[in-house]
Amino acid sequence: MQIFFEKRRNEDVYELVYYDATFQQETIFLDALVNGVNIASREKQMTGIDWRKSFELDEKKIWNVDDKTSWEKEQKVEAIINELSALEATEEGKALAVALKLKYWIGASYHELFDNINMPKNKAEVSRVFTFSKARQASQ
Repeated sequence: MQIFFEKRRNEDVYELVYYDATFQQETIFLDALVNGVNIASREKQMTGIDWRKSFELDEKKIWNVDDKTSWEKEQKVEAIINELSALEATEEGKALAVALKLKYWIGASYHELFDNINMPKNKAEVSRVFTFSKARQASQ
């Protein structure tokens, strides 16, 4: 979402002019096997991961050799990425891999660097601009 404000002339007041909201259409994944990857179970596993944290490269992560849960999370992320790569090896799987990335990775740090994730983005999103008129603002 983007919000646009304008400063009133000769005043230290800002007014909301419009905001632009983008909504991602929900994608339903069927229980299918593509190139050895079960799509429904892959999606279920992707739901259980905080992808924003997984792709946060600026944050220092503290690793403890004895902390099994931190390593298990990293192994799950790696397994999912490997299976998404396996999906992308087939024509049918490419579209499914991109749809999964769109659903779970958009908004994560550096998501624009992921392979072909931006290509079908416009098909999966609906954008709307909401404007505010001066007459409406004066009455509120």
